[in-house]
Amino acid sequence: MLRFKKISDLKITILVSLTACLLLLSGVAYPASHPGFSLRVPVAENTYARILETIEKQLQEYPSRNKKPYLTVWVVCNQNRERSPIVASIINSNIPENLKKYFKIESYGLKVKDDLYADEAVSRDSMLRRHVPLQIPYEKTDSSDLILVMTEDQRKTLIARGVPENKVKLVLDNENLHIVYSENKTYDNFREKIKTNIGAVILPIFSAYSKKYRRG
Repeated sequence: MLRFKKISDLKITILVSLTACLLLLSGVAYPASHPGFSLRVPVAENTYARILETIEKQLQEYPSRNKKPYLTVWVVCNQNRERSPIVASIINSNIPENLKKYFKIESYGLKVKDDLYADEAVSRDSMLRRHVPLQIPYEKTDSSDLILVMTEDQRKTLIARGVPENKVKLVLDNENLHIVYSENKTYDNFREKIKTNIGAVILPIFSAYSKKYRRG
């Protein structure tokens, strides 16, 4: 049984409200928090657990829909050196083990290139220095169900390349995410921001799941 913490000082956003409606209409409850989870909307406790239980039950009951991975999510930044691998890793860590087989979370860069300044910062991070940057395979964007980007400019770039507008979402609605470099803890603040708002980050994934499930 998941245990939940109280959430205070929460902000209501239009995107989250619309996502909640989609989830409710599809028969899936609206998520609250689980350990480390924080949403931008006021929610009832235990509903996040109900969402996960409903998703698992739906996928198990309908073999034709039980393809693994059921949902493919791309997390994209400019070079796939910093932001997108961090966000993808945090998303993966917040998907329960029994559901990981249904969700494929990948990270890519719009244009992978050498960046000595970024390389220096990355070399000081134990996770990022092991990460191999990958160029986004534009010719395979149809294979993704959802693409999460860091900035509005990145969203516009993908749309200009022919990716459907409704498939590309900001990681945090109405907010551009950037790395602020510091001498030592360059990525700590960025990680903390994603972790603090992980509920809002994962909501578009639940929404994409809901839409795909209803399509059959």
